[in-house]
This record gives sequence, structure tokens and C-alpha cells, in this order.
Amino acid sequence: WTKAALVWQHGFKNARRGHEAVVMISRVALVFACCATLVACEPGSSSLSTAESDAEALIGKEFLLSASQGRFVESSPCEFVSSGAIWENGKEQIGWFDGVTLCRGTPVLFLAKTRESPLLQDGDGPILSAPHRQVVAVKALPQVANYSEKDMGPDPLVLIDPVAGQCVTDLPGDPFFYVLARWGGRDSVMGSPGIAAVWGIDVQNRRFVSLDPERFTCEQLSMD
Repeated sequence: WTKAALVWQHGFKNARRGHEAVVMISRVALVFACCATLVACEPGSSSLSTAESDAEALIGKEFLLSASQGRFVESSPCEFVSSGAIWENGKEQIGWFDGVTLCRGTPVLFLAKTRESPLLQDGDGPILSAPHRQVVAVKALPQVANYSEKDMGPDPLVLIDPVAGQCVTDLPGDPFFYVLARWGGRDSVMGSPGIAAVWGIDVQNRRFVSLDPERFTCEQLSMD
């Protein structure tokens, strides 16, 4: 009887250990599942990720110079907002253009280059040139108040355009740049945290480059 009892006790302990292992594995799996859910549900993370994917898909695509408000690249959810010539050291960078598009509500900077235009026949009239631009670089941004219809809170980020004339820098070469700023109730901001980020344009390497926010000062537009 004693031997049988020992065998039973040993089996019970093994079964208990097995049960505890199963419980532990289940708890670990639950923790990972919860973490994954929290990451997936983090405010703005999913939309930004989707916007970045939409933005990346624009690279290599072409659009007409005459593009107006609306989807300017076929099959893309991104909407055309603006585009203009790039200037550096007081000179226009011929054939290069920057611009802003909205991808599912998220602002995206794009860099484009003019390519040789196809020729179109206008009925019996003269052959017309249709200037095209090709997107070569993009930069997805966080949500900003001046490109959103949502309530961004009491002190939202704003995107300042290179030609707005609101910002100055002590960097050499008169760079062409976009600024993300947060006014914080002030008329002007200098460096961080008011200047949240700055991006310049490297035409030679076809990319947007991060610039030092400490080298920039921006002022709000006067309503006078």
C-alpha cells in the first residue's frame, strides 16, 4: 500500500507541475496578446503607419504639373495640396519641386523632379506639351493644426512652409526648409521645444534631411 501511495503521490506532483506549466504559458501568451493590442490601439500609431506606407508608395510615381486639388497620383489615396519651386542660395533649382500631400489626413512632404513630357495631340490643333513631375522622396509628418480639421488641443503643432517668411536661421547657404513649431502662447519661438523639428531638402541626394532646431527662430504671422 505504501508503494502504491508513493507512486500515486509522484504522479500527482507531475500532473500538478504540468498544470502549472500550462497556466504559466497561458499567462505569458495573454501578456503578449495584451501588449500587441495596446501597441495596435495606441492613438495615431496605426494611422501614421498607414500614411507612411501610402507616402512611400508615391516614390517613382508621376503626376501632371497642372494637378489641382484631388488625388494627383493614380490609385493613391493621397490628395494633392500644393507644390512649388525649390530655391537655394537665392537661386531656383531648375526642374526640382517640393510640395505637400495629405495621405488619409496625415501631411506628407514630397520632393519631385520634372521629367521629359510626353506630347499630346489636341484634336486637329497643335501638339501640346504635358509637363510631368516624378516623386523621388517623401517625408510623413505628425498631425498638424493647419492641415487638419480635427481639434488638436490648446497648443498644437503647426507646419511652416519654406516661403511663409516666418522663420530665419543662422545656417549658411540660405537653406530651403520646413518647420514644425509649437507656439505655446508666444509670438515667437527660438530652438526647442518651440521648434519641434526642421527638414531641409538635399536635391543632389534626392532626400529630406533633418536640421538642428536650435539654429532656427520663428514668428507667428501678424494679423495687423
